[in-house]
Amino acid sequence: MRFYTNKKINQHLVVALFKSACIIEKQRVNTMATITRLDLANALRNRFGLTATDSYKMIDIIFDEIEQSLINDEDVKITGFGTFKILSKSARIGRNPKTGVPAVISARRVATFHPSTEFRKQVANK
Repeated sequence: MRFYTNKKINQHLVVALFKSACIIEKQRVNTMATITRLDLANALRNRFGLTATDSYKMIDIIFDEIEQSLINDEDVKITGFGTFKILSKSARIGRNPKTGVPAVISARRVATFHPSTEFRKQVANK
């Protein structure tokens, strides 16, 4: 996996983060639990022997870099995982589902994630 953006992040840290997320999920068999930043930080701490503070800071740095790249209209590609993009949606007319009254939905920018083919295959084979 590689992390592409104008600001480079150590490729091994990103790989470890997402692999840790998979390991955490496997440990939570038959539950619908949510993986938190703390869970990811603990996985990095256990895997690399970092302090809790350092591992939590690393998680924050990675997510901050992803966030700032998206704010700056840069795509974030993590090979073998997927791509985060900003999609600009134009204004349109919608309806209130409860009342059926037409309403204007304003133009907006939304973050999207498109999983890679490799990631889709791994999820499908679970």
